[in-house]
Amino acid sequence: MTRWKHINVPCPACGRHGYWPRVPKVIDSVPGVRTPNGGRRTLWVLQCQRCGHIWEYTRPAFSLAEFENAAAAMGLNVYHVLPLQWSLYYVITRKEWKDFRERVKRKHPGWNRCSCPKTCRADTLDEDWEYEREHYLKRLVSAKFICRGCHWLKSPPWRIQTWLKQQAAELPDLDRKPHITDCLGWSEGRVIALRERDLAEHSDQIQELARIAADVESGKGVVVPWSVDLSALKQYGYSMKEVKHFAERMMAQAWSTLLQQE
Repeated sequence: MTRWKHINVPCPACGRHGYWPRVPKVIDSVPGVRTPNGGRRTLWVLQCQRCGHIWEYTRPAFSLAEFENAAAAMGLNVYHVLPLQWSLYYVITRKEWKDFRERVKRKHPGWNRCSCPKTCRADTLDEDWEYEREHYLKRLVSAKFICRGCHWLKSPPWRIQTWLKQQAAELPDLDRKPHITDCLGWSEGRVIALRERDLAEHSDQIQELARIAADVESGKGVVVPWSVDLSALKQYGYSMKEVKHFAERMMAQAWSTLLQQE
C-alpha cells in the first residue's frame, strides 16, 4: 500500500501549492557520487489538488553541502548555477503573494508612486536582490512598488526578451516614447549601449551553459543551485519559521529546475 505524503510545491499548470504524490520511488542521483544518506533522491509523481494536473517532481535527499563535497571528492567539476525565474513571486502562492504586497504597502505609505522623475504610477512589486557571486548566494534586501517602466529596466531577462524581439522585428509599434527615454531621460546612444551589452552577455551565458551541459553530459561535472537568504522578510513581519519555510521552498524549486534539465 502506498504511503501518501503532502508535498508543498507549485503546480506547473495552475500555480497552486499543496499536492499529494502518487507512485513515489527512489532513483539514483549523480552516478558514482555517494553521500552520507546513499546519494539518492526521491522521484514523486504529483497530482494537483485543484486542476488535477499530473507531473514528475524530483527533490534531493541530501543537503547542498553534502552534494558539493561528495562531487568534489569524486573529482567532478562543480558548477554553481543561478536558476531562472527564481524569486518569491514564482515560489509562493497567489494568496501569499497578495499578503506580501499588503505588508509592503503598510511599510511604505507612499507606495503607489514610483521614485522615477515623473513619479509614475507604481503597480509592480519589485523584489530587490543582492548577489554574492564569491559565495554563490542570492540575498533578498527589500521589496518596493515601482512603475512598469522601471521594473523593465531592473529586469535583465525582460530586457533580453525585448531586444531579441526587436532583432526579429516582432515588437509592436509604440504609441508613445519608451519610459527609459521619456521619463528617465536616457539618450538613444545610452539605450543602444545597454542593448549591445545585454545581448553580448546573453550570448556569453548561452555559450557557458552549453559548455557546462556538455561537461555534465560526459559525466565530468555536476550542477548545483545557489543558496538563498530571505532574512530580510523579517522587516515585513514574517517570523523566522515562515522565512525558513519560504527559503526551503525556493531551494526545492531550484533543485527541481536543475534536475529536470539533466
